[in-house]
Amino acid sequence: FVHLPFKTRRMFRQHKAMAERISIEPRDEGLFFRRENAEALVPWSYLMRWRSNDKLLLLYPTKGTFYMLPSRLFANQADFDELRRLIETKLGKAR
Repeated sequence: FVHLPFKTRRMFRQHKAMAERISIEPRDEGLFFRRENAEALVPWSYLMRWRSNDKLLLLYPTKGTFYMLPSRLFANQADFDELRRLIETKLGKAR
């Protein structure tokens, strides 16, 4: 378990795209992710479940992978809560 945080930090430093600013736009068909050199639409049907609390939102396309959206990255708590409500309408209750 000690090795994992070190390895994760090293991988983050090596992966240039992870340091780029990402914007997320909710759309009727899914979540649209955009960064400097790429963009992608993740359809709602590709997300199998989600979890959330007041500080963090996790969207799971598979059991072992997730998109992590911290509330601190949003302009305010109301924007974060609005996205959580939208996700609940699209995916159902958090699990």
